[in-house]
Amino acid sequence: MDQLFKWLGLDPFTPIERVTHGRLVMDAWLPPGMSWVVWVALGMGVLLAAVSFLPVVRMQLRTRIYCFALRLGMVALLMLVLVRAHLQLDLQMARIPAWLALVDDSGSMRTADVRGEPRFRAAVADVKQVREAVGRRVAFDVASLSAAPVQDEAGEKTPTHIHDAILRELAERPRLQRLLLLTDGRDVGQTDYTLTAEALKSRGVALDIALYGSDQPKPSSSIRVTPERSVIRLGETIAMHGSLKDPSSKSARDVKLLEDGKVVRTVSIPRESYGWFDVLYRPEKAGMHRYTLTMDADSPDRAAAACSFFVDARDEKINVLMVEGLPGYEFKLMKAAMATDPLVHLVSVSHLPGGGVYVQGGALHANAADGVIAYAPELFKYDMVVLLDLPRNLFLVGSDTNEAAMKLLTPFVQKRGGGLVVMGGQNVYRAGGYQDSPLATLLPYDLSDAVSKNPQFPGKFSVNVVNNLHEHPLLRLLPDAAANREMWNNLPQLDGCNNVGLVKPMARPLLSRYVEIQLPSGLKEVREVPILACQDFGDGKIVAASVDTLGRWQLQPTYDNPPLETLLGNMVRYLAPEAGLRAGNLNIVPADPTPALGQTVVLSTLLRDKNYEPVRMAELKVVVTKPNKQTLTIYPCDLPDRPGHYEYRFPADQAGDWTATLQQGKEQQTTKFVVRGQDDEYAELAVDRAGMQALAKAAGGTVVEAVPAWVKQANLRPAAEPVSRDLELWNSPAVLVLFILLVCVDCYIRKRQGLA
Repeated sequence: MDQLFKWLGLDPFTPIERVTHGRLVMDAWLPPGMSWVVWVALGMGVLLAAVSFLPVVRMQLRTRIYCFALRLGMVALLMLVLVRAHLQLDLQMARIPAWLALVDDSGSMRTADVRGEPRFRAAVADVKQVREAVGRRVAFDVASLSAAPVQDEAGEKTPTHIHDAILRELAERPRLQRLLLLTDGRDVGQTDYTLTAEALKSRGVALDIALYGSDQPKPSSSIRVTPERSVIRLGETIAMHGSLKDPSSKSARDVKLLEDGKVVRTVSIPRESYGWFDVLYRPEKAGMHRYTLTMDADSPDRAAAACSFFVDARDEKINVLMVEGLPGYEFKLMKAAMATDPLVHLVSVSHLPGGGVYVQGGALHANAADGVIAYAPELFKYDMVVLLDLPRNLFLVGSDTNEAAMKLLTPFVQKRGGGLVVMGGQNVYRAGGYQDSPLATLLPYDLSDAVSKNPQFPGKFSVNVVNNLHEHPLLRLLPDAAANREMWNNLPQLDGCNNVGLVKPMARPLLSRYVEIQLPSGLKEVREVPILACQDFGDGKIVAASVDTLGRWQLQPTYDNPPLETLLGNMVRYLAPEAGLRAGNLNIVPADPTPALGQTVVLSTLLRDKNYEPVRMAELKVVVTKPNKQTLTIYPCDLPDRPGHYEYRFPADQAGDWTATLQQGKEQQTTKFVVRGQDDEYAELAVDRAGMQALAKAAGGTVVEAVPAWVKQANLRPAAEPVSRDLELWNSPAVLVLFILLVCVDCYIRKRQGLA
């Protein structure tokens, strides 16, 4: 039967068991009202066939009947073609069962708790037994969760993504009928398997799950660490945030920090800090350094007890321009405190009482004698600007009456990404008439008289940390949280502050004080007024203080590091742009310095010209080198909605050290990052029996206890599959062959009778 339908033009690879239903369908291809053409053709065909019965034709009666029948057959075939007849068949096909063994090759399958062998080896051995048992009665195939060829050992860093692997195999195998999943169930994504089960049931795929491993395996130790930044300036401290798991009963664990393979620090982590701890280290040399945080611990995967990353320490100073009004003792203390910062290249411009300025520190800009900078390219050479009690009239340079130098501060912060610090005094804020100035739009204060009409609030006071923001980067005077809080509570009092109005809605208040305000009614009321606040503006940041007596925090013999020196150091690091982002510099930075295997790596480049305008459509080339020395070449392009920002992505398909080199013409910049294995693979090594049972139940499948016993009772009979086929009889080669055959038989019969 199947050979007949194959000869008729059906799929030659379709095994047909039987035909359950058939119907003849004709296409209405003639124009409306032209169906009479078919009837005329049929009538003419019958008349031509009846010619055999004419008396003038000398034939025996039996021969006449044969010829008439043959010619009617020819007419019938021609009518099939004329009406374009289709034969629609409902068939029952018998397919050889298609099975797939999906083997979990993740890192947790390396755990040796199945008869003393790794889980992966036990799963591979069961797959071989299934293949031998089914023989040729089943189309049996094998795949791994990672899509890599099944090897003798599981991947050391391969993660478990059961849901993604099943969907991938269903998409690649549309005729799959049974899926045998061999796993320990430790899915790192902790996926809800409802969608997985629905996908299996919608395809009619039976699911069987074989579990490997112990419900109570030997506990595992692991460590995870992430640097706060992957690019720093030489002299800055690398802040590493980590966590570890240790099943032992020890009260603390020693963690070693290695720099380029050499131990540089050993830190003892108490058990109560296992969930979150910080490690600080300051590199002594510039360059790209590889850091590893490791602990001595027993683990199924030794690599789980260590975590590595790269940090690029660049020999790049922070250029700070400090402009002050008339020099004073407080300002000298602030200048001295900032000048001691090893990261800072300080340029100070002090206005003298009799006119003129005094410049110190090697100015980067031209016309330093003007006091303030009136040209954007010159101002943009600095990373940070500090204004100390600068009267408004000093922003008028030469014949300028539009305060162009003050207006330049807006693009300096917004477009350049620079940092701006404004300190209090007798000549600024409301006291200096800054309410309607271009600087007022940048300040985190509204400079209103909502609190009081007085321009200043005299008297000594102690500062308050607003909303207990002691851990804000600007207010972190000591690394220990308790000690930092205590220092803020014991700082010396300051003397007097400006009335800066209210803090703007988008700004963040950090320090405040209480003042006594006399109301129009004559009553007095205590109100809280801001002392220190910060605000983001475009690509930059602003910090403004309403006091000019912070120098009192510098001369403090009680502390090893004077509080003012630390506070200004925090401001510099908080406000300054990231290293390597100056105009004309090539930069390439990973969004995540420690991406996990299977994740998408995101690298970005920001290009600006000397005026810090975005450089669009630059001809960039990025060469990514994988741990196995394979290379990937990318030609990134910026987007219209983010001009000058080039972002490029690729999958982290190998664990280990990666290198990415950005090239533009003859210039190039290189970064490195470490793709780590899935730490969650070793967070819990017990078999997830409950999760796999839930998946099997939702998919209508089973959890197999013993694969050899399961395959013996499995149904290996061919699967009956109903399908529909449409046979174009009018266009079938069989119709043409049959027509020619009828013509040949008719000619043969007439030839035997001696007829033409």
